[in-house]
Amino acid sequence: MPCSPVFPVPSYFLTCDRTAITIMSSALQLLEQAFSANRGQDNKKTIDLYTQCVKKILKVEGLTQQLPPGSITLSNEIPKEVLGIAFHQLTAFFREGQLNQDTAPDAYKLVSGFRSGSSKKFPRCISPEEKLLLKALQIHAGLTLGLVAWDQKDRATAAKRYQEALDLAATHPPWTNPDPRSKDLDRWAINNVKQIKDNFAVITEQDAFNAFMTQLLGSQGGDVRREVASRPYVREDALGVRHIDDTFTVATDGCGCCGKRETNLSCCAKCLKTKYCSRDCQVADWKSHKPDCRVVPA
Repeated sequence: MPCSPVFPVPSYFLTCDRTAITIMSSALQLLEQAFSANRGQDNKKTIDLYTQCVKKILKVEGLTQQLPPGSITLSNEIPKEVLGIAFHQLTAFFREGQLNQDTAPDAYKLVSGFRSGSSKKFPRCISPEEKLLLKALQIHAGLTLGLVAWDQKDRATAAKRYQEALDLAATHPPWTNPDPRSKDLDRWAINNVKQIKDNFAVITEQDAFNAFMTQLLGSQGGDVRREVASRPYVREDALGVRHIDDTFTVATDGCGCCGKRETNLSCCAKCLKTKYCSRDCQVADWKSHKPDCRVVPA
C-alpha cells in the first residue's frame, strides 16, 4: 500500500488536539475525521471525508476559516485555511498516482472544477482574501490535473493544464517573482508554480527536440499539437518513475517564426495552418510564409 499522504507527515502535521477540532464547525469535524481515517489507512473513507469537507466549506462555511490556534502545527509550506488544507490533502492522492478520474470520479470532478477555465462558478468568493485563496486552489488544481494527464500519457492535456495555471499565476506577480520570506498560502502557491514551470519546460523541450529530429531525419509530422509521431521518448509519471514509450504525442504547437512552444498559439487567419505566438512574429515571418500561404477552401 502506498505511503499515506496525510499522516505521518512530520513537516506538515506535528501535533493534533482532537478536542480542539471536534468542538468547532462541521468542516473542521470532517477534517479531523479524515485525519483519523487516514491514520487507519482507510483511503476510501479519507478521500470521501476530504471531499465532503471541501464541499461543505464551499457551500455554507467561511471560505478563509483557519484552524484554531494550537490544534495543529503546520509548516509554512501549505495554507493555514481549512479549505486549502483539505484540498491539498485530497489532491495528494492524485498527485501520487493513487487515484485518477476512473478510480475516483467524484473527487476528480471536484478537483477538475477548480481548474482555470472550468465552467464552475464560485459565487461566494467575494472578498480579496477569498479570491486570492481561490486563485491558489485553481493553480494547485492545474498542477494536479497535469500530473494525472501526464501519467496517462496525455501530454497535450497536461501541457494545457499547466499553461492555464501559469497564465493564471501571471495575474498575481508575487507568485511568479517569489519572495524567499513568503509562507503559508503564498509559499504553497509559489511552490506549485515552480513545479508547473519545471514540468511544462520538460514537455516543451521534448516537443522541440522531437520536432528537430523529425526534420533532421526528413520525416513528416511531429510538430502539430496532438499529432502522434513514431519516435520513442522518455515519459516521467506522477511518481517520478521513467518509462520509455514507442510513440510521441506532440503536446504543444511551435511558433512559425521564433519556435516558442505553447498550447494556445494563434493560427494565420488566411491559411489556418501556421501558428504564431504574437503578431510581431507573424509580421516578421510573412516574407517566408507568403509563398506557402493559401486560403482554406470554404
